[in-house]
Amino acid sequence: MKKRNDILVAGDLNVDLLYNDLSNLPQTGEEVLAGDFNMALGSSAGIMAANIAALGVNVAFVGVVGNDLFGQYIIDQLKQKNVSTQYVKVRENFSTGSTVVMNQGQERANLTHAGAMASLCIEDFPWEEMKRISFFHLANPFVLPQMRNNLLGLFDRAKDCGMITSLDPQWDVKDKWDMDLKGLLPQVDYFFPNEKEFALLTKSQTVGEGIQSLEAVFKHVVITRGVKGSVLYTPGHRKEQGAVLNNQVVDCIGAGDAFCAGFLAAKIDGLSDTDALKSGAITGALSTTIAGGAGAFNSKEEFLQKAEELLG
Repeated sequence: MKKRNDILVAGDLNVDLLYNDLSNLPQTGEEVLAGDFNMALGSSAGIMAANIAALGVNVAFVGVVGNDLFGQYIIDQLKQKNVSTQYVKVRENFSTGSTVVMNQGQERANLTHAGAMASLCIEDFPWEEMKRISFFHLANPFVLPQMRNNLLGLFDRAKDCGMITSLDPQWDVKDKWDMDLKGLLPQVDYFFPNEKEFALLTKSQTVGEGIQSLEAVFKHVVITRGVKGSVLYTPGHRKEQGAVLNNQVVDCIGAGDAFCAGFLAAKIDGLSDTDALKSGAITGALSTTIAGGAGAFNSKEEFLQKAEELLG
């Protein structure tokens, strides 16, 4: 069966309620004023899908929203960003997921109600259609109970469909960090933790120690490190990419998700790992120029123009 050079993105799906320009993050019983407020498409998977679509990749989304105003807002936002919503389920009797994000400089506090997105299950995936799609990306399974408890089954089936797979774990909201990496990573072509997530998932003191513990099972581990850039590990090899910095940061929401989008868009275009790391670094930096993680650029042409300006 001939594959299309597309990507199916799945995972969390919520709105972000963004409070910026705080004097400090509020403590219990304290009220703090925010100098700025925005509502935006949120969620790791949603932000990643919007950014990779803006880079010219055909994208379909698998996720769940409620039958409410936030759910309709999310569907409208995805459609506006050229993400197909034909596999987004609208569940009755659920509220749509939402996250309150409080930003103070580089510090951030989040409060999330998972709502409808927590009901995402394997039966929601278009398995027959996935046999015709090249890439599969899952983000933030830790807020998706039926995903976190069946990741190996999900990725086994995606590989049976002949897909190139990737996973962005995000933060474990239950603080268990019990992902079975040795069982899972043979089925994951690109694994995208940040530095802290990787240490907790591998229960290691250093990145090198964690990589060594997984040497026999992983294909590509891409570790994002904020202002320190990123590192790509393949068995026996290491490639480092310095950070591309934006000197006028609005917020850092979704910078890691935008990095994933830039990296995978480059791989879908057939580019090298080195070029993919650079693409991810630029995409992540551009995402910090606006409130929310999606919308810093709306086409590949605009991305290339802004990338040129950013790099000077």
